Amino acid sequence: MDRLPRLFSFAHPASKGRTSKVMICPNCGKVTGSLHRCQKKAKRPRKPPTTGSKARKARIRGMVKDYTADDWKRCVEAWGGKCAYCGSGGHLQQEHFYSVLDGGTYTPDNIIPACRKCNSAKSNKDPLEWLLTQKNGLATYARIHLYLSALRPPDVLAGIYKTMDYQKQSSQGLY
Repeated sequence: MDRLPRLFSFAHPASKGRTSKVMICPNCGKVTGSLHRCQKKAKRPRKPPTTGSKARKARIRGMVKDYTADDWKRCVEAWGGKCAYCGSGGHLQQEHFYSVLDGGTYTPDNIIPACRKCNSAKSNKDPLEWLLTQKNGLATYARIHLYLSALRPPDVLAGIYKTMDYQKQSSQGLY
């Protein structure tokens, strides 16, 4: 949307004291006696990003990223071109199963295809807690977890299971 032209009144020396009205277009700077249809688009000031998006971008910059376009194609093929959460087709987004906020990485073992609705609904919630509120959520969680664990290297899995075993034993008072 074009900005409105500024209206100026001035007295030209040869006009014997009469004033003339002149308009200056803010987009192109043209001086006219009447309105004109400017062909130049008005430059709109860019909105600064919100604080949350700056923090997210900073976290993403500092995290491990080794996800390629081929990884994404394999992921979509593995899920049959459907959302991993609800099974709907259409446009799919790369969803971090474990959110970036919670330390999730941009690697094949954390990205799944999700429709816009599911990706927005899950947001940065814990996947298990969110899926338990959905239809067939526990089965979906198991299916996703099985898929992602198959992509993880064995040493990472050993570390996860070791941590889980430690947490289990510490909750029982063994440590």
